[in-house]
Amino acid sequence: MGAKGSFEISLEERKSIEKLVSLGWTIGAIASSIGRSHSGVKLELKRNGGRHNYNALKAQEAHAAARRARTAHKQKGFTSEQLQIIKEGLDRGDPYTQIMERSGVTIYMLKQYVKRNGIVAKKMNYASFIERIEAIESQIEIILDLIKELSK
Repeated sequence: MGAKGSFEISLEERKSIEKLVSLGWTIGAIASSIGRSHSGVKLELKRNGGRHNYNALKAQEAHAAARRARTAHKQKGFTSEQLQIIKEGLDRGDPYTQIMERSGVTIYMLKQYVKRNGIVAKKMNYASFIERIEAIESQIEIILDLIKELSK
């Protein structure tokens, strides 16, 4: 099932995980059964509802949505659907976190969009938006440094 070196879990593997979890198998037994690492199965369950709420189809959809967001981020562009969601959300004055969640874009992508288009949001002016993003970026850098230190 899981090819060595393959990081993406297939729908077939997700269905196996769902079935085996419902049968009460341990994470280690599931991992062995589908040819994946213990940590990979554990992370899959954690990301997608845990042992009690895991759903293979929902997990596959979430993975596909995350993949689309990563692809769009790498391309530095937006899909027409994302643009529509962003524009409507900014027009309504929705919080940026809601816009990001609905559109599947990252904070960095949204920051670039706002910057490129000279948008001033209704609930937060551009300067405070940028300050907030910079604060988040600083926090992320601190967290990454801590992770590096802990992994040594």
